[in-house]
Amino acid sequence: MAVNVYIGNGGGAGDETWTTNANWSLGVAPVANDDVVFDGQATDGNQNCTIAINPAIALDSLTVGPNYTGTIGVAAGLKLSPTSIGTLYLSHTAPFYVDTTITAAIIRDASTTVGECEIDGIYTDLVIHKGNVTIVTGATMLRLSVNFVSSRRTDAVVTIPAGCVIVGATIAGGATVNSSPIGDLRMFGGELTHAAGDITTLEQAAGTLNYEADGNTYTLGLAELWGGTFDASNDPLPKVIDTMIAWRPAIVDLANKMNNIVVNNPIVTFGVSPKVDENSTIVIA
Repeated sequence: MAVNVYIGNGGGAGDETWTTNANWSLGVAPVANDDVVFDGQATDGNQNCTIAINPAIALDSLTVGPNYTGTIGVAAGLKLSPTSIGTLYLSHTAPFYVDTTITAAIIRDASTTVGECEIDGIYTDLVIHKGNVTIVTGATMLRLSVNFVSSRRTDAVVTIPAGCVIVGATIAGGATVNSSPIGDLRMFGGELTHAAGDITTLEQAAGTLNYEADGNTYTLGLAELWGGTFDASNDPLPKVIDTMIAWRPAIVDLANKMNNIVVNNPIVTFGVSPKVDENSTIVIA
């Protein structure tokens, strides 16, 4: 294991390629088990880093610091795709594109421009604190966490398209739009617009969940609402909820003016009065 820092400029030749040995502090391009660092501290350390050939190595860690201003990878070309990365630390507001298997990814800061931070691959833990992050179709997240640094509502903007796998998600801040199924969802703040896909279980203590649909009928299995706002009124499309239990001070809105939201079991409430459509068949226990 060695720390290898990107210093850029290809030994004076202006070469920005990852595989150019002269671009690295150790005088050789990263090898397996290296800890790779982009910190922008060297004279040419802020040059872009072009991925001409994907490095088929397993990195122990990749750290992209806040002082590095170059671009790593190309969205329409080759992304940074080593065999795997143990830990990714990202505090980098310039374009960044990665596609690999990562044990733990911590995005402390990222570009605020849509499409400039693209995350693809397989993640055991993906934690997003700040920036505009796009998850690429096909990505797998065993655990996704969306948090915040200083502004709970605006720090993180996350877009997840259809075709992703989310085993578990915890939303504590930011604004997330998701169109993929979620296994276990926990809400402690922020706003999640769930536009498509089933949710197996929901535990909500705070924040806002906009439960929407895209023309297909999806099912929310078990919803336990202790607080926050559960809002299924934003679109006229049918939705199915299997079981819902709500405690004060949760806010529950099931009135989408179409009377096509189905709750399979009586809603159990403790000091909560869910809003439903007139002549609704929803039963509140």
